[in-house]
Amino acid sequence: MLSAYTRPAALKCCATNTWKRASRARDRSVNVRLSAQRILYTLNDSGAEVVLLHPDFLPVMEEIRCQLTSVRSFVLLADGQHVPPTSLPFGGEYEALLSAASSDFDFPEFDENTRAVTFYTTGTTGDPKGVCYSHRDISLG
Repeated sequence: MLSAYTRPAALKCCATNTWKRASRARDRSVNVRLSAQRILYTLNDSGAEVVLLHPDFLPVMEEIRCQLTSVRSFVLLADGQHVPPTSLPFGGEYEALLSAASSDFDFPEFDENTRAVTFYTTGTTGDPKGVCYSHRDISLG
């Protein structure tokens, strides 16, 4: 599974990164400064299946939703703030899902060279390009 997130808060990103590594999910952050069409390109190119979405980015995601080719679910990162009405199909709110989850988790074994995260360039000379890092790269970096 590959997930993407649109959230500027470092603590939440660290927590979701721990979950993604534990569940063998790959990660990619969404550069929210890109145009809607560049965000669409990077989400489709990466094969993102789950998007962790902050309410500030609802308008952009609603604009491109029908063109997303691999996204199956959205998870809301609301942190108790007001969420405007939306047509996006949310699988839940991050904190609520976390609270409802079991604290028992068996961390799977996986090779340290397994891809962990993909970052995309801004695409100043064409389409954005993805750069991948392994779990080893992140741990030693």
